[in-house]
Amino acid sequence: MVVKRKNTFIRQVKDITLSGALTAGLLATAALPLGCGPDRNQTETVYTKGVQTFIKEVDWGEFKITDEKVVGEGESKAIVTYLDGRVDTLSLAEARKIVDTPIDSTATQQRHGNSSYGYHHAGLGSALMYGSMGYMLGRSFSQPVSPGVYASPQVFNRSTQHATVVRNSVVSRPTNASRGFFRGGSRGSARGASS
Repeated sequence: MVVKRKNTFIRQVKDITLSGALTAGLLATAALPLGCGPDRNQTETVYTKGVQTFIKEVDWGEFKITDEKVVGEGESKAIVTYLDGRVDTLSLAEARKIVDTPIDSTATQQRHGNSSYGYHHAGLGSALMYGSMGYMLGRSFSQPVSPGVYASPQVFNRSTQHATVVRNSVVSRPTNASRGFFRGGSRGSARGASS
């Protein structure tokens, strides 16, 4: 004869429930893909060459590229000379902000007291976007540099060569790679390449 103690049944149910919950938790964890969390195989597309662009305001709101030169990685910038003689140096991030900022004529008129400010801003944005720097700002590789943003045919001809160097400098690197370590990475497409 088996002697049964009080509450034995309840303890057995508790043990089964606890072990069942632990098993379910382990199975659920095992079913998750191993790659959860940060993907160690993610890559980023970078340019190993940059461009320095010289832009001059030739008339109110009209900007022309007067020169461009190929520079090293991370050295891209635009040097803008305005009609009033002021010179401004824009980093790639600042140039991107100008290109990406939509022009709201009402807001710009309230902010600057001048409805033609939007045109002024748009003119600079066009020079930045349609020169060689435009590829680093998101313009598609299928769109060539525009002769209309250059001060002369000679500058345009030189810049088409610079644009080719910039386009060909695109590589993919692991996102956690230190700069310069994976320079021999495979070619990739830049931001906007498929647009």
